[in-house]
Amino acid sequence: MPRRNSTVEIVDGKVVFSEEVLSYFESIRTEENSAWIDKYFEYLGDENNLTAIKYSGHHIIPCFTFKDETHKNRKETEPLADKIEGNIIKLSVHNHLLAHHCLWKIYNNRDSKTTIQRMCKEDVDDLSENEIKEIAKIQEECAKENRTKEEFKEYQKRWYEENKERKLKKNKEW
Repeated sequence: MPRRNSTVEIVDGKVVFSEEVLSYFESIRTEENSAWIDKYFEYLGDENNLTAIKYSGHHIIPCFTFKDETHKNRKETEPLADKIEGNIIKLSVHNHLLAHHCLWKIYNNRDSKTTIQRMCKEDVDDLSENEIKEIAKIQEECAKENRTKEEFKEYQKRWYEENKERKLKKNKEW
């Protein structure tokens, strides 16, 4: 008998993802992120999500993927992510952390990395000792990936140069 886990349907104890969600992830699949996408869907489909006492709502296609010139922050992108059929799922706290780790690996961007770093600090109270150890490894991995001061300065300089032209162009339009 079908039932629901947020906006996702459960049939015979398995999560059935909407065609829109599956198509999206197939469209961004590359050789580099393919294994991480597969792992991501393993965490989303884990049966522990169905029995978890504490869980989190999770956008399968992340809100940050809807950023553009009009929608610049989560408050503006979340309604767009909410409109996709089957895009919200309930995940156990542990699987939610692991899912965001996968998103960091899939997208390799600041939004996903910041989210996993924040979650590793805040959401670990109800985890088992083994789960805490697993999350500690993810925290360590995030820390290793932080830029050195020189790398950050170089990044800022590059960002400034790339965006200076856009600002000049925009100012001319005014």
